[in-house]
Amino acid sequence: MSPLRLKAGQAVDPLDRPRVAAVRDLVLPSVLTAPLPKRNEVVIQVEGETVARKPALSAPGVLALPFDPLTEPVVLLLSARVQDFEGLSSPLEALSPGEIDGGRLGAWPHLPAFGPPGDAHLETLREPDLLDDFRPFLEPAPGLAEATPLSDFPRGPRRYQIEACQKLLEHEAFLLADDTGTGKTVAVCLALQALFHENKAARALVVCQEGSLRHWVTHLSNWAAGLRVALGASGGDGPGAWAVPAHVYLSEYLGLAAELESGAGPAGGWSFDVVVLDELQPVRRKDSRPLDALAKIEADQRWALAGALPRHAVGWLQVFSLLKPKPKGQRSDMTLPDLRRQYQPLTLRRTKADLAGDLPAQTRQEIWVRLDPAQVVAYQQELAEERHRLAKLGTAVTYTHIANAASRLKQACNFTPDTLDGAKVRALVDLVEEIAAGGNKVIVLSQFKEQGLDPLGQVLQPFGTVRVDSGMPEDEQGRAMALFRKDRERQVLLADADVRPAGGPLSEATYVVHFDHDWNPAVRWRVERRFHPDGSSPAGINIYEFWTSDTFEEPLYRLLAERQMLPGRLPSDTRPSDLEERLTFDEWLQLILEVPQMGAVPRLGPPIPPGTGRLPGTEVLREHVSRLSPEELLDSVGKLMSAWGSPQTEILRGPDESGGDLLATRESDSGVERLLVRCVRGAKDVGVGEGRALLADMHNWGDCIGTYLVTTADFTPACKKLADDSQGRLALVSGVELYRHLHLLGTVA
Repeated sequence: MSPLRLKAGQAVDPLDRPRVAAVRDLVLPSVLTAPLPKRNEVVIQVEGETVARKPALSAPGVLALPFDPLTEPVVLLLSARVQDFEGLSSPLEALSPGEIDGGRLGAWPHLPAFGPPGDAHLETLREPDLLDDFRPFLEPAPGLAEATPLSDFPRGPRRYQIEACQKLLEHEAFLLADDTGTGKTVAVCLALQALFHENKAARALVVCQEGSLRHWVTHLSNWAAGLRVALGASGGDGPGAWAVPAHVYLSEYLGLAAELESGAGPAGGWSFDVVVLDELQPVRRKDSRPLDALAKIEADQRWALAGALPRHAVGWLQVFSLLKPKPKGQRSDMTLPDLRRQYQPLTLRRTKADLAGDLPAQTRQEIWVRLDPAQVVAYQQELAEERHRLAKLGTAVTYTHIANAASRLKQACNFTPDTLDGAKVRALVDLVEEIAAGGNKVIVLSQFKEQGLDPLGQVLQPFGTVRVDSGMPEDEQGRAMALFRKDRERQVLLADADVRPAGGPLSEATYVVHFDHDWNPAVRWRVERRFHPDGSSPAGINIYEFWTSDTFEEPLYRLLAERQMLPGRLPSDTRPSDLEERLTFDEWLQLILEVPQMGAVPRLGPPIPPGTGRLPGTEVLREHVSRLSPEELLDSVGKLMSAWGSPQTEILRGPDESGGDLLATRESDSGVERLLVRCVRGAKDVGVGEGRALLADMHNWGDCIGTYLVTTADFTPACKKLADDSQGRLALVSGVELYRHLHLLGTVA
């Protein structure tokens, strides 16, 4: 029996989270097999009413235990499946909310350790009973230190999800357009499970936005247990797992279009029994390539998911040209009322208000995105600078230094330099568009103003924005909040993490989005509860967190998950101070930021390609240090040298308008070491002559081991080359670097 393989070309959405860097190139370990004995009587109850007794068991089937995307998954193959219940029209009804044999299931049974993946490694568990068939739907994922209840669906699928599932099963073409965050993915997973159980489907394709891949991976493992899933290429990253035989192939729209153009594809070709198109609203707006690609795919059943019904005739035509490629009776000149009459029977639309009371009190989803190439370059540059700075601080590093480094890295992830664009921005616009299409309001939170609220205000302006931040007077905040509550056209509230909104719970907005956020989950809780003090609403609170893969946020997330410190796994009374020091200095420096040892730290990160210009804010940062008086400049540089391990400094020249010289001294195992430090004030870039003169002065002193040339401006290319060729004897600190170092030390604001 071949091991099941899951492979992602990009990233996906973890425990409800887009991008699976954690699930990329992942091979499932060995497979366990076990017999499923027949029982004399099993009672299945739905909301207290007995709906089935003495089920008949028949042909072999496959069930999989849900897995944690941060660890290798476990797949359990059972030798039989549940089928043909007395009194049930389909196996789906057995998954309705209610009790099985009198109550909730207990903890997961102990699973034996796994060896290397392969056909020869098979083990047999204890003989399961019928309850094992339902464990994937009722219990948390294994592999965690403690059992964690599924907060979204603690008692199985909800009634409205089963209703949606039945609608999907009844139609070859169907549009499920419930409000965003109401659990449409669960309904689709259950419908797929039912089709495969009833032998009505053998191959399925699910297409979604790149940011939702992890979300689908998790939900398919939890709600369609046993269906083998293969993740295709994402964004043109390679062939992915198309060649792996699977029940469900999962891809994102642009990756699918690239695969079709390249001629690659899944085993068995581009013909499926069922195709699921998720988040169709932004796809129709963006790029025609995915729509053209979808038209080439053959499928007996096609289902689409959206946050609202189309508003215009062209929208109805686009959606149902995908769901019914050869629709009967459709004409291009049909009016909006005509299209609604024709296709309304093939849709289901329910708002959160319609489902109030049935929705979970709160759901949380992490959205993972991958940075654009230009963002990657800027991020790597910033990361190299932060590593260089932290390594030089040595034992003087504090939590404040680390927090400031993390803050600057997060800002680098928010936007592509010198633009309002970026991977996170596009994912945010897609999400807000889905929410706003249903007539709902959303709170978008950011820690930053210049790299957060200010540009987001321009990006989201078409949806009607109101901004409120902690720097506004209280009366102005109150007016802004009142405007957002009353004006139906104002659908987005932009707020910083420190704002304290007036006017009581903001029940008008049941969606909360953390565009960026503090690493401490209790801090995020605190911000959320300022808007929703009870943490819940009759219409349910939907919370989304944006994370970036292939950045420091991935190892950070992994550590938080291992420590049970993700928001959904913490006690409700957890305070920020309870978690502040749960991650140690070593974990931050070595595991998260990966700061190298002294001596191995490059002076600069990779250069930004031509055409992107200087780093954003360069002139502003230089202006900060140029305001320092000659005395303040030398004093600040002396403190910086102390932080870098030379606590004793002596003024040799100045201070005057041109700058000054310092002699910095430190003790080491080899004795006393001295560094000659020259500060140059001015707006002109420092040339190679100044560098050569400083090296000559170092030789005149005789016992100096190196020099620092510090300026409030920058250095010419020739001077930088001199420093690179000096074998470590000449180190350069530009005005931008000086400001950032002093800002870390608290010397400048």
